[in-house]
Amino acid sequence: MQYQVYSPAFEEVVKILKEQGPFFGVMGFSQGSSIAVRLASKIAAGEVDLGYDLQCFIFVSAQVNPFANTDSKSYLCRVPSLHLIGMNDFLVDRSLGLVVQFLNPYVIYHNQGHKVPTLTYEQVKELQKFFQNPAQDWTKTVYVPQLAKL
Repeated sequence: MQYQVYSPAFEEVVKILKEQGPFFGVMGFSQGSSIAVRLASKIAAGEVDLGYDLQCFIFVSAQVNPFANTDSKSYLCRVPSLHLIGMNDFLVDRSLGLVVQFLNPYVIYHNQGHKVPTLTYEQVKELQKFFQNPAQDWTKTVYVPQLAKL
């Protein structure tokens, strides 16, 4: 079964990226992340060419693409990605599933829920490292904060 649920929205995002770009990156939050995930997978498969390279994808409370075509091949995206994952987010397991779809993920965990998190000073410093050089090999770097005891 193939879903075309957000095809017009996806096409509009691609159009804006092409016509008004270049953009540094694409950010997706919650359900909006599904378009960013689809874009990443289409770029990885060579099905979308923006005319320039994105420097990164940013995912907040994101999840694996729920509308993916299960018959198509799966490609790992080479564009660096930043993942802000809330340990108290109801989508935490799906956010973790999304991380493995990228060859160069940078993950920052926080102890908040399903939201754009308020970051600590240390987490902001970690963000700065990513944005100063998103193409660095982040695969072995994971920032895990001291989580509150339950």
